[in-house]
This record gives sequence, C-alpha cells and structure tokens, in this order.
Amino acid sequence: MRTIEVQWLISREAEKPRILQVYRQGLEYALLSADNRQCCHFVWCKDFLQDAIQGHLYEEAKEKYGFEYDPSQHPPLDLTRARILITNSRDSDFGNKIPRCLDFLNQIEARLKLRKTTCARCLPTPRKYQKCGVWLFEGSRLWQVAPPMLSMYTLMIRVGFVHEVGTPWNFTMNKVESGAMTPYQSGRYTSDKTQLVEAREGIRKIMRFGPRRIFHRNIRENYPEDLDLDTMHNEMGIVSFSLNTTRLYVPYWHRY
Repeated sequence: MRTIEVQWLISREAEKPRILQVYRQGLEYALLSADNRQCCHFVWCKDFLQDAIQGHLYEEAKEKYGFEYDPSQHPPLDLTRARILITNSRDSDFGNKIPRCLDFLNQIEARLKLRKTTCARCLPTPRKYQKCGVWLFEGSRLWQVAPPMLSMYTLMIRVGFVHEVGTPWNFTMNKVESGAMTPYQSGRYTSDKTQLVEAREGIRKIMRFGPRRIFHRNIRENYPEDLDLDTMHNEMGIVSFSLNTTRLYVPYWHRY
C-alpha cells in the first residue's frame, strides 16, 4: 500500500483542545488538504466534518463543543475529492481491517457510479497512533457534496470494518442492522446498528436515485450559508435526511 507524508496539525496530543462528544472511543476522523496538511483535529463524532465544510465554503470560523475550524488559521479543505484521515488508537489490528472496508465501500461506489475510494498510510505516524497507524481514505467529491452524503460515507467507513471481503455490501448492512453481526462501533447511544436502522430509508433513496439526482450540483446550495451551526451539526446528517427533517432546510433534496 502506498504511503504519503502528512503535515500534522499539532506535534503533541497534549496540545489538542478538549472536544465534547457523545462518543468516547472508536473510529476517529479528520480532514486533509490537497497538499497533505491536516485541516482539523481528530474527532469521533463525524458531524464535525460537515461543520468544517460549511466554514470553508463561506470563509467563516466554526466552533462547536470545543471543535474549531477557522479558514484563516487552518489549511483549506479539498472539495475536488473527499480526503478523510481515519484511525483508532484502541485497535492495534486496525491496518489489517482496511481491505475489508475498501471492499465494502467500493461495492457501494460501483452501484452509485462513483470513483472508487483508495487508501494510503500516513507518515510520520503520530505517537498516539503508533500501533494502529493513520490512513487516508480518498474518494469521490460527491461523498461530500451534501451533509447527508458525507454523513453516509463516514458511517459506511465504520460499518466496513466488520465486512468480510467478497460478501455483498447489502448482506453486511443487513447483518449489522439485524444484530447478526457485531458492529464496529457499539454503545447505548452510539451503535452503528442503531444508526443504520434510523438511516435506512435515506440510504435506500441515495442508492436508488444517486447523489447526482438528489442533491444540488452547486455544493454551496447543499450547505446553506444562513443555516446556523446547531442545525448544521445536529439536523443535517443521513439520519435526519432519512427521517425527512432536512426537508425544512433544503426542500430540493426531497422532491422525489
């Protein structure tokens, strides 16, 4: 597997701000610029990523629960591709699970006619992540064209870590949803099983019509400038899209 050299946002974990999150462990995400600079701190809660994209689009600092993305201080996001750093400091076998996740994602991408996600190991490895490594997932720009797509992508990445290579992607989804397979992320309020059940209708709609038909071509129209940060963070993900509550903010997504 190829490697890339990354310029990390901080040199020591102690410099990382305290970010309040429902999750306390599991998969961590961060965004990477086109020139391989870490754009924001690692987070367990994937909703912070859509906050950062809104801030980047309108050159406005976004701060929520201790997480911050400030375009004047942090590297610019890459909107031509989805570039997401992933890691899990508590999973020493993390790197060996990457092929499972890629197989799962690539099957979904083939169905949606999207550029297939590729992966690279990031060097030098930060001290906290020496055992698990940090990996760049690079996929189609359409994975971040709208908050529900980015939310779905980051959820599918998590689900993919329990996928068995060669198994149809929907079999894996059904097993996690039904409880026949233990999800990668578990918890009373943070289980991938719960997320999949609640996001089921939204995922089905995206798989049926595709992101090109559902969402605006202009990414700015999918991340409205006048949408407050509380709403962007809490009400614009794949679950809210599935429950049709995003109709209040972007009716265009729900015309089918």
